[in-house]
Amino acid sequence: MARTYFKEWRKHRGYTQEFVVGRLVEMSDPLLPATSASLSRIENGHQPYNQRIVEALAEIYNCDPDHLIRLAPGKGADVVDLWAELSPRRRQQALAVIRALSEDEAGRRASQEGQDGD
Repeated sequence: MARTYFKEWRKHRGYTQEFVVGRLVEMSDPLLPATSASLSRIENGHQPYNQRIVEALAEIYNCDPDHLIRLAPGKGADVVDLWAELSPRRRQQALAVIRALSEDEAGRRASQEGQDGD
């Protein structure tokens, strides 16, 4: 089974397995785990998960479903959290700032490499 970050996101949000299972049970969906043992097996890769589980956990953890599979919290999670709170207009502004910073950093590296080669 492919690596997931279900447990890391749960802990990042400060939730216990019992709390998460309680929220899942409230969703009244037979496709979702209904016990802490089942959630633990899913988190540890010992039980398969389905798209519905990913979507439900993402809703509980307030993140994109894709992040649970591809993005460990703490490795960009702060940026992801901030990004989710921005309006589309603010996201455009944030991208412009990030691009400017990236270009500035690339220019610094190029300048540094030029000085090192002298």
